[in-house]
Amino acid sequence: MLGKLRDDFHRWVKLRDAGLPCVSCNRDMSGLTARAVHASHFRPAGQNGAVRFHPWNVHLACGVCNEHLSGNLVPYRVELIERIGEPAVEWLESQTQTHTWDVEDLAWMREGYRAAIRRLVAEREV
Repeated sequence: MLGKLRDDFHRWVKLRDAGLPCVSCNRDMSGLTARAVHASHFRPAGQNGAVRFHPWNVHLACGVCNEHLSGNLVPYRVELIERIGEPAVEWLESQTQTHTWDVEDLAWMREGYRAAIRRLVAEREV
């Protein structure tokens, strides 16, 4: 269930941020292959389970920044302040707790992101 939620969440991030440049380096993402476009966590998913699926924590990034530069976090933070505001970034930075999701939580979050995907797709079809 965790893997299915992760896939749906990343798909939602990519749809939400479609048309935006890389959150870290401002690279135009429109010509990149799907494999070169990543849903990049500001706070690492493995260390910060409580914000792993939080929409403020994950944004579209190029593979170079996300994989080879470990998120390229200094410019990521600067852009994140522009996108969600400094109080939200500071809140994300203060979240250090781990979290174990139960199956019901995962299913509930997955359905929420699947519904959000359907809404985004429907909006773009109009």
